[in-house]
Order: sequence, then C-alpha cells, then structure tokens
Amino acid sequence: VALFALVIKPLGGENTILLGCLMGAAAASCFSLIFKRKALLAVAILATALLIPGGLIDKRIVEPLPASSKAYGMYFDTLPDFQRVYSEWNAISRIDVIASNQMLLPWIPEDQEYDPHMAITIDGDATTWMWHFGKPPDQVCSIEDSLYAAAYHTKKNPEVLIIGLGGGNDIRTALYYHSPRVVGVEINPLIADLLTNQFPDFIDNISYFPGVMINVAEGRSYIRRTPDKFDILQMSGVDTWSGLSSGSYVLSENYLYTVEAFEDYFSCLKPDGILAVNRWVFDPPREMMRMISVGTEALRRMGCDQPWNNVIVLSEPYFCSTLFKKSPWTQKEIATYFWYAKRRDNFTLTYSPGSMSENPFTAYMNAMKNGESASFYDSYLYDITPVYDDNPFFFDYYKWKHIPDQIFSSGTGGQIGANWPIAFAILTAMLVQTLIMVAIFIWAPLKHYRKSGLSLQHAPRLISYFFCLGIGYIFIEIVYMQKLVLYLGHPVYSITVVLTGLLFFSGIGSLSARWITGKNLKRLPAVLILICAVLLLSVMGLPWIIDATLSFSFHARLLITLGMLAVPAFFMGMPFPAGLRILGGINDDTIPWAWGANSGATVLGSIISILIAMHMGFLSVMILGAIAYLAAYLLFKPFIHKHIDIERQIGSN
Repeated sequence: VALFALVIKPLGGENTILLGCLMGAAAASCFSLIFKRKALLAVAILATALLIPGGLIDKRIVEPLPASSKAYGMYFDTLPDFQRVYSEWNAISRIDVIASNQMLLPWIPEDQEYDPHMAITIDGDATTWMWHFGKPPDQVCSIEDSLYAAAYHTKKNPEVLIIGLGGGNDIRTALYYHSPRVVGVEINPLIADLLTNQFPDFIDNISYFPGVMINVAEGRSYIRRTPDKFDILQMSGVDTWSGLSSGSYVLSENYLYTVEAFEDYFSCLKPDGILAVNRWVFDPPREMMRMISVGTEALRRMGCDQPWNNVIVLSEPYFCSTLFKKSPWTQKEIATYFWYAKRRDNFTLTYSPGSMSENPFTAYMNAMKNGESASFYDSYLYDITPVYDDNPFFFDYYKWKHIPDQIFSSGTGGQIGANWPIAFAILTAMLVQTLIMVAIFIWAPLKHYRKSGLSLQHAPRLISYFFCLGIGYIFIEIVYMQKLVLYLGHPVYSITVVLTGLLFFSGIGSLSARWITGKNLKRLPAVLILICAVLLLSVMGLPWIIDATLSFSFHARLLITLGMLAVPAFFMGMPFPAGLRILGGINDDTIPWAWGANSGATVLGSIISILIAMHMGFLSVMILGAIAYLAAYLLFKPFIHKHIDIERQIGSN
C-alpha cells in the first residue's frame, strides 16, 4: 500500500498495474530459482520481457475502457467531439478534464445558450465544471440565478471559507459579491493544481484575484488550525455523484457530514455567520433531511434551544441549498429569501422559520419543535437520524425493517443516486462470496489434506484460539483505519499508515514473543490480558487524542498516529507465534488449521466489522476486538490449567 501511494502519481494507474505484475513475475522468478522450477522461471522471464517495454513505450498501454454508467463513459459515448485535455493520477483519485462544444451539464437543454465550459471527472464519475466567461467575476450576472449565491443575499462583502473547490464556481461567486477574502480548502492537490496551474486562464484567473487563497488540506483539520472567523462557509456538492451513482458511499465513512464536523464549521463562523451546504434534490428527500438533522443537532449541542429558527432551505429542480445561521434568522432576512425565490420561476423557498408549507422539511421541523423528533425518525421512509464521528455513514439511508419490501423493487429516492438498498446488497453479496471463497480455498483443502490435524485432543480449543486472534486483529485494524481517516485527511493516508504501522510493530512483537512470553509461555495469558487493557484504554483515549491534536501539522499527526499504534500492535504480534510454538510441539498437522482459522477469520471479520460499525459505531467494534482477545485468553487458560507440559513438548520439537 505504501509503495502504491508513492508510485501512482509518477507512473499513473496503468503503469502501476504493470509494476504489480512485474513484482509478481519477480516473486515467481525467486521461487523458481529456489526450488529449481525451470518452466516457471521461463514464464516469469517472458512476462518481464513483455511488460517492461510496454511500460517504457507508452504510459497508457493498459488504457481502461470507460464504463457507460459513469459520467466519463457517458461523455465518451455521446459526445461526437469528445476530447480529454488533461488526465492525471495521484494517491487520492484520477482526474480527467473533458472538453466539447456540446453542453456538458446533463440537465440543461442543449438548445439553451451557454458559455464555454469543461467537465472535471473524479475517478470517472464525480463531476464538476469549469467555466470561461471572458470577463471579471463581478460582471457575471448569471451567478445571481444560481444556488451557489444563496448565502450571499443577506451578507455584504462577506469573508468566505470554501471547503471543496471543484471547478472554482464557489470562488467566482464570492468574488461576484465583492468578498475581500476568499479562502479555499481542497484535499486533492490535483484539483487545486487545475485551478492554479493547468487552467487558470480558462477560468478567468479567479484563483489569482486579490484576497483569494487556496490551501491543500483536509477541511476540518484546516478549521481546527485557523484562528480566523468567516461570514460564510460554503460546501457545494462535496462527495456527490461518485458515491451516489454506484452506492459506494453507503459503505464509506464521510467525516464532513457528522455532528462533530458541523460543530467545527459553526465554530469558525462569526456570531451571525452562515453555513451553506449545497447538494442534490431527491424525492422524497433524504440527503438534505439528514443534513438538517445533523446541523440542528450540532446547533443544539452548542446551546441553541430552538435550532428550527436557524435554518432556511432553498430548492430548484435538481439542486438544494440549506442555510444554517449561527444565530436565528430575522424576519427581514426571511423576507429577503422569500422575494428572492419568488422572482425566479425555478426557485422555491422550501423551508424558513414560521413556514406553513406542506413538505417533509416543514413536517420535520414541526416535529422537532414539538419534541417529537424520535417518532418522526421512526415513521419516515429513510433513516435521517444524525450521524457522528463514531458512525459516519451519512449516505446509509435505508432502514433494515424496510429491506424485505424494497430489495425486490426498483426503489425510490430521486433523480440521481442509489435508489435501492445498495448497502444491504453489497454487504450481503460480499459476506456470501467471502464465506464461499474461504470454505472452498481454505477450509475444504485443510479438511482434505490435513484431516489428521483435527485429531488432537485440544484441537478445537486451539483452533478457536487462532480464530479469535484473527477476528480481534482485523477488528482493531479496521477501526484504526476508519477512525484515522479524519485525523490523517484521506482513506489512502489512513490505510497506508495504519497497515504499515500495525504490521511493522506487530512484526517486532512477534520477534520479541519468545522473550516476552517466556520459554514455557506462562506469561502469554498476561500478554492477552494486557492487550485487552490497552485496547480498552484506546477506546477511551483515541477520540480525545484525535480531538486534541487534529489541528497539528500533517507530519506531527503522522508521528502521533505511529505512536498510538506502536504499543497495541507490539503486543498484538505476540499471541500468534506463541500459539504456533505450542502446536509445533504437539502436532504439526494442526499448524495449517491454525493458519486457516486465522486467515478465514481475518477475511470474514473485515466485512462483519463494517456491519457492526454501521449500527453500533466503530468504538463498539474496538470493544468487540478486545473481547475477542479476552476470548483467546479464556481458551488458552484451561490449556495451561490441565497441566500440559508445554516446555517438554516444545523442547522435543
């Protein structure tokens, strides 16, 4: 994983695949030399000879064909003058820029007049657009008719913070309203590079206007670091189509849309500042309903007794803007938005304080006002309850009680997105497939070739011991990976650091196992108890450490992460080799069963942990991981109490 993060940008995704193939060929060559397999060596050399020239001749010799279901594929298939003018990879994503003389926004009629623009696709699907107007931003009057401008109608010359820059439309909007200071925060360096180095002239050089500053950083981390306060914080469509169309975000953490995230946002606003969140419209609504439940819960936790007075919702056919004000909206401000929407045929003031409109937003606010939020959550078609950092599955809307009715239907929910219980389908398919694969490729061969390994008197207990170790280890690994996404800024960084750190420190623990556990393994139960204690301390300390140090620099957070991983990983590396020492002194045929039980538990546990986290939170998964190590201790303890002479059996090995 660490190697991937290093080579993906200079090599590109296609050549990174070639590199993986070359490494496999190199491994086969080493194996063939050691075991004198001439045929295998010849195949490995031939593969290397074919792969190396291909990578040198053409960076994109393995060019993937775009899927028609993706935005990039749709453009590729339907645009007669399709032109990819830019394409680049990094550890976060692949970015493509598409040019055409046709209209690239699918919901705008082709016969409508439009300015030159280009589409940016992220991983082939999540799409944003760059526009060329050929004049200063304050002369682009069409901005007033966009929901990008919603937050600006009650602010004069506001200072603006933008999270997620996309094609620069939020920057242009802020400049149109004469913002003296515009701070853009973008996690993906490639997106920032598009606006500052690759296409600055095309977007009318808005990135270089006085007062505009672009930062490559994770949004919440930047907010924790900056002492500045802003009039407007705007987020437009951050993390939208890519996950919505495939349903992948249902199973992905999103720390931008949690209650704690909104508390961070409100903390960097001035006393009457506005948080503007723009996202897609669904019918019946689900995204913005959950967004409101998250935002109002954050306001409530910050001391706002009547958060329904701090929310305004403006809608158009495809887009929706929810405006959270740190202080209650005044009647004058509400009237401003009423007339703003009334003067435009495609705008609707969906909700404002005191609104009598009949729609789900108003019904939810009335339920909140009457203290009936819980009953509204229970009766609503989708799960719109607030999500927190410990359970950040914002895009998981479907209720399990509705699955039997919805799994065989086409689903409901809007013009764009996963209108079907995709989370249930993905998790069920993965779990079934994994069970089948583990049974076929791990357990069935063991039963056929190593059946004698089960004849040992204590085999079931010892094999269960290794199963518990596998479950416990993968549970802890998944929790650290997920919880540190927010801390390190992106899943790629989290996976790389956690996987590398856990394996490195666990390896040191394995090397130290004989010395720590003792020659006769009498201290192994104490090690298992210590692991449980350290993990339970992590449950209490991890959220506090993340919260206290999130504002630190990336390199400081990287070192703190490795420090947090070192102690638990060191001790978690000991029980497995210690257990193998026991089996090696009793019956060698049981050792493959230990590996099979442990590997099977690891594969299954990676899926089970997500299922648990979606309903109980990641800290609950960590507690269950500690319980798995406790179970391993209980399985091992009677083994010693039955007076098995471990030292004699190891010595006879």
